[in-house]
Amino acid sequence: MAEPQDYDVRDFAMILNQLPDWMPISKAYHFAPGTISNWTYSCEREHMVDWFLSQATNGGGSYTRDNPNRSAKRTYNRLSNSGSILWINEALGADRERVKEAAHAAGEVTDHRARCKIVREYFPWDSVLELVNQYLLNNPNQKPVSRNRKMTRMARDARRRK
Repeated sequence: MAEPQDYDVRDFAMILNQLPDWMPISKAYHFAPGTISNWTYSCEREHMVDWFLSQATNGGGSYTRDNPNRSAKRTYNRLSNSGSILWINEALGADRERVKEAAHAAGEVTDHRARCKIVREYFPWDSVLELVNQYLLNNPNQKPVSRNRKMTRMARDARRRK
């Protein structure tokens, strides 16, 4: 049986909630001139946990959606904050030099969509999935409480085979 190709956004949020509040490279990037405005969260972890959890709802305010989104993959690929994408990867244990390279490359442009595209070129969803699966393998007591039993069963079976 293959490893899961996606996670429920609620499970992914539970995983993110176990990670550090900030990471050094993504924090420096986040607060560099021209990268952020109106910061309302105490830390990036809180920001991303809230963002992924909110996807399972119809949202609210400026972020209202017609249909809830349960896909962590879709949420990651639509995320339009390059600092958040960097934090997810750095906090999950991506190679520090690669995170630095991505931050530097993204910092060379001003358009936020272009920045996100650049960071995702360094860290596409498949690499995030590998980092998540490795994190869960290395931290067996840090498993999310899954609402998607099939996905959890597939991940568990894949871990047992390793």
